[in-house]
Amino acid sequence: MRIVTANNFYYLRGGSERVLLDQECALRSAGHEVLPFSTIPLGTKTTSHSVERCDVNQLSMFGKVKAIPGFIHNRVAGRAFGRLLDDHRPDIIHCHNIYGSLTTSILVEAQRRGIPAIMTAHDAKLVCPSYLCLDHGEVCEACQSRRYYHCLLKRCHKSSLVASAIYTAESYFNKWLKRWEILKQVITPSRFLKSLLEKSGYPADWITYLPNAVDVKSFAPAFTPGDYILYAGRLSKEKGVLTLLEALKGTGIPMRIAGDGPVRTDAERFVADHKLPDVRFEGYQSGESLANLFRGAAFLAIPSEWYENAPMTVLEAFAHGKPVLGANIGGVSELVRSGETGVLFEPRNVDQLRSSLKSFWAGKSELEEMGRNARGLVEQQFSLERHCEGLMAIYRRCIK
Repeated sequence: MRIVTANNFYYLRGGSERVLLDQECALRSAGHEVLPFSTIPLGTKTTSHSVERCDVNQLSMFGKVKAIPGFIHNRVAGRAFGRLLDDHRPDIIHCHNIYGSLTTSILVEAQRRGIPAIMTAHDAKLVCPSYLCLDHGEVCEACQSRRYYHCLLKRCHKSSLVASAIYTAESYFNKWLKRWEILKQVITPSRFLKSLLEKSGYPADWITYLPNAVDVKSFAPAFTPGDYILYAGRLSKEKGVLTLLEALKGTGIPMRIAGDGPVRTDAERFVADHKLPDVRFEGYQSGESLANLFRGAAFLAIPSEWYENAPMTVLEAFAHGKPVLGANIGGVSELVRSGETGVLFEPRNVDQLRSSLKSFWAGKSELEEMGRNARGLVEQQFSLERHCEGLMAIYRRCIK
């Protein structure tokens, strides 16, 4: 089968790119031809099938205004994608994160040529223009049933009127022109997101639950609990890292923080002000250095304060034989089975999180048992082989 994949970025930028790249690798190993389509950095040698990435931060104010239509409907990306389809005639197109860069312009090109397209929804973009379902840090579903104007009224995206207006306009553009309806199927990696889309009026049979996966064989588990807890992910407010640090005060529990992001400075200042010498910032980590941090940990902490969809870090922790202390929100509670593969706590509840940290840290024998349960679960239900079998079934159904 010849498959075209489409994503705004084609490097390991986050969880959605990890899913994309792992899928492509598995599909090629199974004998399928995969052709990726994404933006490329400015100044990179282009081809007729590529489109340059627009870096808004480097544009003048006039340039930013001029670029706005391209964030809603990128004609350049559409034309380049059309040429790719004409030259290679794929059997199916699999989109990932395309909004705000490639845009739904590429779906129009697929429709014109009668090539079926599907998309994996890695976040709540089809429900919330700002995709986070947050109103200035608080969980929000005001835009349910596609009432996107709330994003503008509340200035949801970065508290900016202009940015919120652009995101709102983009959502209405795709709604009124029925751009998402071009897709034959939408894949959700969590049942939670599937339910959220259905509540917003999308038909249930249009949405298929297919969980994310990891290549279990590439992970060497270390079941013996290590000497620190690990946070691995983006350092942003909705990820709850500042709440985690607040709960850590007075416990004396060592922690390693792997990642970077907009609240890193705030987090480092908190650690300095409250004299937490056992907290270490490792910065962005990947590959073997990140794997070593997982193997040396007692457990992974995920203190999310937003509708986390299906965090890959949970599956990676499980594959390493590590249980997870996770916030009971979004798709996290589907993966973390309290008392079996980890422990759940109520998001933002500092006292409950502190109590869970101390009791979880003290139960070393339970940690090892939960780590073994977690490894068994990921082998049985979240292997890359099982994921690709489900993916191929969706492909064949949509092609028919």
